[in-house]
Amino acid sequence: MAAVLALELGIKPEVVRRALRNYKGTGRRFEIITKKRNFVLVDDFAHHPTAIKETISLAKKVFPKRKIVAVFQSHTYTRTEKFLKGFVDSLKEADKAIILPIFGSAREKKGKVKAKDIYNLLEKEKSFLAKDFKEAASLVKKITSENKKEKFAVLLLGAGDIYKVKEFFV
Repeated sequence: MAAVLALELGIKPEVVRRALRNYKGTGRRFEIITKKRNFVLVDDFAHHPTAIKETISLAKKVFPKRKIVAVFQSHTYTRTEKFLKGFVDSLKEADKAIILPIFGSAREKKGKVKAKDIYNLLEKEKSFLAKDFKEAASLVKKITSENKKEKFAVLLLGAGDIYKVKEFFV
């Protein structure tokens, strides 16, 4: 669409082609952060059950031979409460899920629902509850180092500040 608009505005085709060749994509939308020996770290803004399910599905297609580890930080208490079952169902699509505390908003510092509510509805052998980014990163490192023969795609999912987890890997 951007290319068509640029051409309609009179931008020369060679300029449009060069711009498209150099386009790196949108940040926090299936953004590959780093590739390590046995895992790739991907950051995605997915913060709704449908987006989470689709991001996990995409990861399975892009990385068909890798186990999927979803690291999820829900955004706002009201959204978490409203879509609790949907979050659980979408996270079940991953091989492992790490749940972080809910990221509140300026208008919402706490609520009735907690990250533990998501965790409690997931399969215990496939899920973990992390108290902070450091613990989430430690869990990722533990999961990815337990079986040296496996390869993993680790997805950072959420609209809050979950992207900060990457600081433990780069």
